[in-house]
Amino acid sequence: MRVNRSLSCLFAVLLSVSCGGGDSGTGPGSNNNHPPTPEPTAVGSPVGSSTSKTIGAGGGSVASDDGLFALTIPAGALASDTLITVQAITNNAWGGIGGGYRLTPNGLTFSIPVQLAFKVAPEDLVGSAAALLDVAVQDDAGLWYILKNTAYDDASGTLSSTTTHFSDYSSVEGLQIRPASASLATLGTLDLHVKYCHQETITDPADNLTALAYNCDEELAPVGTFSNWSVNGVKGGNGAVGTVTATVGNTARYKAPPSVPPGNPVAVSVEAKGRRGKTLLVSNITIGASWYGTVVIEQGTAKSEAHVFWALTASYQGIETYEPSGTVHYTPDTDYGPSCSFVSMDPRDAPITPDPFQGAMFIDRNSDPDKAYGFGTVAVIATTCFTCDGWSSPDCSEAPLPGWFAADSLAVSADGLTITRTWTDDSLPPVTTTVIFTQGTPPAAFLAKR
Repeated sequence: MRVNRSLSCLFAVLLSVSCGGGDSGTGPGSNNNHPPTPEPTAVGSPVGSSTSKTIGAGGGSVASDDGLFALTIPAGALASDTLITVQAITNNAWGGIGGGYRLTPNGLTFSIPVQLAFKVAPEDLVGSAAALLDVAVQDDAGLWYILKNTAYDDASGTLSSTTTHFSDYSSVEGLQIRPASASLATLGTLDLHVKYCHQETITDPADNLTALAYNCDEELAPVGTFSNWSVNGVKGGNGAVGTVTATVGNTARYKAPPSVPPGNPVAVSVEAKGRRGKTLLVSNITIGASWYGTVVIEQGTAKSEAHVFWALTASYQGIETYEPSGTVHYTPDTDYGPSCSFVSMDPRDAPITPDPFQGAMFIDRNSDPDKAYGFGTVAVIATTCFTCDGWSSPDCSEAPLPGWFAADSLAVSADGLTITRTWTDDSLPPVTTTVIFTQGTPPAAFLAKR
């Protein structure tokens, strides 16, 4: 990569500011805090294939192999034909989002600025904002600098900037609330933090740079950077939508209400002062999440295996009510002794319908740990046939398929995301039940089994 003499001078000046005396500090909302010493990162590693194109005085463009980056060179920027190469690399920049890109020949300069254009994935904006997007360049010392003339086009989802020399470039986001979205039980708590990447504003007419990018963590932000933690626009929240309290540094704790609010998910937000002014960061939290999983019951050779999805239907004072849907597969008892044998059972599969009289799960969020209990049956009659030595025809009978779930005390994990338990009763033969439930949206593989 090209060594930029003025970058080295800027770094020397900024380092003296960062480490010098006095209590003024720098950056938005700072008081006695000093910004940290800038830290370099490793250079990015190549990802996938590179793309190359010869471009001359008439200008042209080159897109990356992944289609997420484009370089446009205007007419007059180059004096002669030059082989231009774009190589996708890992994005090691502070606050980096998406991929990074290496432009070669390394250190090539242009008489007219060239344009860099990054595609920004919609999920990269969740928990942040377009106003916080920047393009950063890495120097030979491994330090990152923010470019001037950055713009984001909402319609195309493209972040663009200009440069006059080749190096490694990445898209970055200096402020990101995490988690950007989450599911939480009624009366549950969730810790949020803002990933803060310090940016030291610089001014130098000789360079297309606006800031030096520092390292990122939850303790770098100067006091006063974050304010007005709110829920659905209400500062501090309330009993209906949940409450949020600032804790230490860039962190806060949200407590969900005792019942699912009418507007779900709720928006937990904080005002953040960035280099361009105030920006609202939002985390969307769904109260009363769904569950999915399996219930396996085994007794001798008989077995039932339920694939079930639990949907929240009610929530009151910390008690959540869920209704099931899914399917149950039954393996019949085939042990009829030495002189008799199993012939058939039909059907062996039954639907789990969302009927409160056929199944329900309740989660008590007031206990410690949270407790789950419930039951599950199916309204299906099965015909089972067996035969014995000397019989001219099988004997068949009809009976309801057995229940697939019955539990009176299942502990929810400490993080609130799983319910798992295996137990065996003392009947003869013994019955072993295994329950595995996970909070959230079922993956495609699970849905295929329902």
